[in-house]
Amino acid sequence: MNKQKIIRAVIAVVIATALVCYRSYAADGSSAHAYSEICENMTDNDYVLLRKIVAAESQTQRLKGRKAVVEVIFNRILTERYPDTVSEVVRYNDEFSSYPYRDAEWVEPEYADEAIAFVIENGPTVLPSLAYIYFSTELPDWARNPIKIQDHWFWTDGEGIYEETPDIS
Repeated sequence: MNKQKIIRAVIAVVIATALVCYRSYAADGSSAHAYSEICENMTDNDYVLLRKIVAAESQTQRLKGRKAVVEVIFNRILTERYPDTVSEVVRYNDEFSSYPYRDAEWVEPEYADEAIAFVIENGPTVLPSLAYIYFSTELPDWARNPIKIQDHWFWTDGEGIYEETPDIS
């Protein structure tokens, strides 16, 4: 990666993080949606890694599929069964197969920017519940409530404490 591309990426990350964090809170200071607090706690390193992982994991997906991948990562942060930061979630138990390739030349982090900004600003809008914490191109037998978006399956395990459907109006 050349120096100019790195500088552009860093500037884009800083601007995007500031904008989406600012927009994710209601005028009265209350959280606007389920993911607002995640944004408040996200470091620049978290955001850079989120861009890379979402781009790598959803490289064959249109915008809806990329948003769903972001939602799965954020849903994992919200559940007590996973760590509390983006960086820790994507490293947890080698569950994201793209993690070792996050710095590969074929990963284009800017491919994820629109989806990440939309989800941070608007909250969950694609997956029907905050309990959706898994996705893959193959559906395991134990999956519950599966839905298919393009070539990825998204599902719960039926044990999530976040079974309520978020307000996506």
